[in-house]
Amino acid sequence: MNIRFYPYDFEYRLKDGKVFMLLYSKLEDGSKACIWHEHQPYFFASIDNVNTATLGDELSKLHLEQQSEPAKVVRWELCKKQLLGKEQQFWKLYTNYPKAVPLIAKQLEEWGMQCYERDILFVHRYLRDLGLTPLTLTQAEGEFATEPLFRIPVFHAASVTPVSKEHCLKWKILSLDIETYAERKEINPKKNPILMIAFHGADEEGKEFKKVITWKQFPHELEYLEVVSDEAAMLDRFRQIMLDYQPDILTGYYTDGFDMPYIKARAEKFHITLDLGLDHSDLLTGNREEEARIKGILHLDMLKFIKYIFGKNLKTDSFSLDAVSQELLGYHKHKVDLDSLASVWNEHPEQLAEFCAYNLHDAYLAFQLCKTLLLDMIEFTKIIGLPTNDVIRMSFSRLVENYIMTRAMEYNVLAPNKPISQEKEHRQEESIQGAFVFEPTPGLYKDLVVFDFRSLYPTIITAHNIGPEGFRCACCQAQAHVPEKEEYWFCQREKKFLPTVLEELILRRADIKRLLKEAQGKGEDTKLLESRSYALKILGNSFYGYLGFYGARWYCLECAASTTAYARDYIKKTIQKAEEKGFRVIYADTDSCFLL
Repeated sequence: MNIRFYPYDFEYRLKDGKVFMLLYSKLEDGSKACIWHEHQPYFFASIDNVNTATLGDELSKLHLEQQSEPAKVVRWELCKKQLLGKEQQFWKLYTNYPKAVPLIAKQLEEWGMQCYERDILFVHRYLRDLGLTPLTLTQAEGEFATEPLFRIPVFHAASVTPVSKEHCLKWKILSLDIETYAERKEINPKKNPILMIAFHGADEEGKEFKKVITWKQFPHELEYLEVVSDEAAMLDRFRQIMLDYQPDILTGYYTDGFDMPYIKARAEKFHITLDLGLDHSDLLTGNREEEARIKGILHLDMLKFIKYIFGKNLKTDSFSLDAVSQELLGYHKHKVDLDSLASVWNEHPEQLAEFCAYNLHDAYLAFQLCKTLLLDMIEFTKIIGLPTNDVIRMSFSRLVENYIMTRAMEYNVLAPNKPISQEKEHRQEESIQGAFVFEPTPGLYKDLVVFDFRSLYPTIITAHNIGPEGFRCACCQAQAHVPEKEEYWFCQREKKFLPTVLEELILRRADIKRLLKEAQGKGEDTKLLESRSYALKILGNSFYGYLGFYGARWYCLECAASTTAYARDYIKKTIQKAEEKGFRVIYADTDSCFLL
């Protein structure tokens, strides 16, 4: 049978000697299912100057003993790949489970072989191999099966294929916020209890859900407040609400680093199992910068997305919930003296109502931020092609790198290895000359003209074919050289991989801006187009920085230096032409100049 669905959360599982990808998904009718699909992990090894007959024998015997089962190569095949512009031969080595990949690659490297893509997360590998995009319409052929350990139906798929880039429009979202006891400003889950837990959510039809749970009795008229006997009972009630409500998306503000780990720590103190996953698994938390996860629920920490990605678009310099909510929603947080909560809890419980309202309003603000920015998160997901919970937690350099790696599949390009620590240290010591700055002439002026290059750095990279694949190519040494850098040149005969994928981004955004202008003229809703345009802009503008980022796979400091050299040349020529035409230059910097 055939089913169509929107996959939103992913993990892999080993069963009966096979590797299955699990796609937690929302079906077209709004129900949920977990799609199981078998997929084999692999990596690449260069076979230049290698006796492949001997290598085959050695691989057949290779069994690296582990606690679970031996790591081994189950099969291999010859393939050709482009690596930094050069076509080479590789063996594509399939292993018996994902964690065997780095183990076997390490062994091969000890034999003197060069291995590639040995550190790709298996979930990412699967999505790229099949061309799947999370949150978008997908289909599978197979049959439903009985899996008693799952809270939702399980579908065993013989095949999984993308249908379209259409994304699910309706999600069941729940926001979470906690308030804790502290006699002085500290975060100490071993000592200080949670005093209240707030939820604010809405289902697919917009029906609101509001709840605050606490364990202190006091007179109140709050319809949303539920009082239980003690903290343990509150945590148990938290578990039950999560299981009953079954959100598709759980959100909050710094839930990765505060709310979820705190809840987990307090639950462990009372020996309460938070088996919230759709497979009955426990709430998973790490350190303050790691993702907190519930299997089968998409956890979107709004602080992470705003801090790492969307914050570049904000006027405020603060990432506090109050500052961000004021700018994006027009709401401030409720005003309470949070430092007095402990004393109010102990001595004046009749005043707790305002703290409960404060707690609920924080959950409401995070919920509204999630709703407001959901389209932006979906668009970044579509462009990068990886799970949303991973994408929203990525720095700009990781966004660019993962976008490049997704596109590399289309161009048969192999990703270079990440630098080891020694190479990183060397790169960090390197630097380049930056942008040109024309010293400003102080004063007050009228009738100023501002000249600005559109997307200057991305356009330079694409126009001049700047990328590590074409740097100092043998065929173009006599061609145009980089301004101020006669020792630098780039291929002029063939468009290379990196500038090609960047050019496609620029052209896509230009097309989106055209559609956006047309939609505005017709009075149509433009939120989706605005989100798409913003995602493309952020990604395109980050390519230059990525080329000079010390941790980049496609690192090329000469490319970054060439980009700024061309930029300095263009702005200087612009100033010269403006002065020749009678303009007076008041100020210029990087990609714009102010003319009187």
